[in-house]
Amino acid sequence: MHKAARLLQGVARQSVAGPSRSPRHTPRIEISRPHPQDSTARDSTTTGHTHRTSSTRGRTRVPVGRTNLSYEKSPKYKDLRDARTITIKRLNELIHTHFGHDYTVHPFGSTCYGAGRPESDLDLCIFDDRMPLGFLPQSRRSADLPIYDVKNIADVLKMAKYERVSFVRATVPIVKFTDPETGLSCDVNVNNRLGCYNTLLFRRYCLLFPPLAPAIRKIKSWARHVGLNSPSTPGVPESFSSYALTLMVIAGLQVSRAR
Repeated sequence: MHKAARLLQGVARQSVAGPSRSPRHTPRIEISRPHPQDSTARDSTTTGHTHRTSSTRGRTRVPVGRTNLSYEKSPKYKDLRDARTITIKRLNELIHTHFGHDYTVHPFGSTCYGAGRPESDLDLCIFDDRMPLGFLPQSRRSADLPIYDVKNIADVLKMAKYERVSFVRATVPIVKFTDPETGLSCDVNVNNRLGCYNTLLFRRYCLLFPPLAPAIRKIKSWARHVGLNSPSTPGVPESFSSYALTLMVIAGLQVSRAR
């Protein structure tokens, strides 16, 4: 596993730098506190959170709410974005009808920061507005509300004629399904917001350093080809998750920058 990690770091450097470029020009990413005069903008392509866009005060800050990744400007992306929007809207309406209006569906994952493939599953999180800190397993509220039982969500999806519906009671319980109208495969969890916050961070990295998202896509494609992207596939040796691969690519570039 350690040998594979070192190999991944080398591939990440090469995919970003190319044969004739040095990775030492990777920009340093700074996380700073927002200034009180910063303006507010909404980034609808990620998780629906409100972000601060920066006034320039001696350092470079990325206005996430006003900046698109390069792939998001392509005509091919429009159809995919429209399909995802339809799927999210349909699921929102279904959740509101059966569980109430305190819940909202938000996308997260590699499809939101440019490192996913067109055929990648759409990762979704159902936010519970009354539990802004996210899902707490020890919370009595989580145990009492029907929406926190993934079987209930699966049953609703089956009644609505969604396809390939199944659920997994893992550390983060999820429901898998395919939207019959758009053909998109989705994984949805209830109020586990950590993935959404990670997505916001990864998206900002990709906005700061545009070669990053293509590099992550290449690394993930290579890892799948050599059997290093199977964290929970039955009958296959356990290896890296896509999240772990993304972290290693970013860390590898940061380490090379520090040197």
